Amino acid sequence: MENTSGSSEGHFYYTSSSDVIQTPLSQIPWYSDSIDILFGTMLALGTGVGVVLNFSVFGMFFKHRREFNSRTTWLLMSLALSDGLMALIGGTMFSISSFSHGWPFKDEGCIFYAFTMYATGCTTICHLTIIAIDRALAITTPIKYRSWRKKPVLSAVAISIPWVFGLLLAVPPLAGFQRYTYEGRTSCSIDWLSQAPMDIVYTFIMFIAAYFVPLTIMISCYGIIFTTIKASGKKFPGDEASAVKRRKIEIQLAKNFFLIVVVYMLFWSPYAIVSMWGVIWRPECHTSTGSRISSRSCQVLIYCKSPALCFGQQGAQKKAEEILRNQRE
Repeated sequence: MENTSGSSEGHFYYTSSSDVIQTPLSQIPWYSDSIDILFGTMLALGTGVGVVLNFSVFGMFFKHRREFNSRTTWLLMSLALSDGLMALIGGTMFSISSFSHGWPFKDEGCIFYAFTMYATGCTTICHLTIIAIDRALAITTPIKYRSWRKKPVLSAVAISIPWVFGLLLAVPPLAGFQRYTYEGRTSCSIDWLSQAPMDIVYTFIMFIAAYFVPLTIMISCYGIIFTTIKASGKKFPGDEASAVKRRKIEIQLAKNFFLIVVVYMLFWSPYAIVSMWGVIWRPECHTSTGSRISSRSCQVLIYCKSPALCFGQQGAQKKAEEILRNQRE
């Protein structure tokens, strides 16, 4: 479709919202403004819950930071802050645009929204990865880990890495390496449909760095934790009663770790699939329908995931420590 109202500034190109209203999504028979209202309502509710839960978690840990003064606590605080900002800024803007049946924040708002969502989203993913590594080190090398806890600089580095990671992946589109543009008529993202070589490279980098590598690291770390617990049970078998108790805790531990990985994949896989779909297959096969529906349906839940993952990881960690403590006594 010929663009008659887009704007071009150097390397940047932004399709106008009035042009995007004519995307294939608005021509789907079952689609109507009622769908916008439905998604807008779901997003508003998810945003409200996400803001309250994430900032409550942040406030709780900050208030009791002296009692829970550990690297894990600060990482969970930073994670809650990242998701809280994502919900507060991204959720609010997305909800308003859904109720407005179009993007009301102009090109500048589109860039701000997309940048914020990518920066906080990648920051959150890196937080989950760092936490998984931190937990694996705590279980596999407890003595060294306790000595590391006394070094605040390590905690500062661990907290800084996710934010730097998020900015490194979110800034390139602002500098012409890919670009932020409209996604459907009520959202913004990078240009998934672009077939420019540099844009395709960026999309692949995002897929590998922000999805595949973190997922692989998390699965590996939680696998190491579980195998360490199993090996410890063989080394310190104990009596029959303790063996039965350990077995129950191991099963619950496996469920907790499995839930953490599944939740991560549930929230982020649709984005990864849509991005690869747009790169590998022909652009005309990748309408805004898939990206818009996947982003909306997932964002309702993404805003609320950090508290669930926080307590899931805390619970799993306590169970792992309980197993090792009982076996070594």
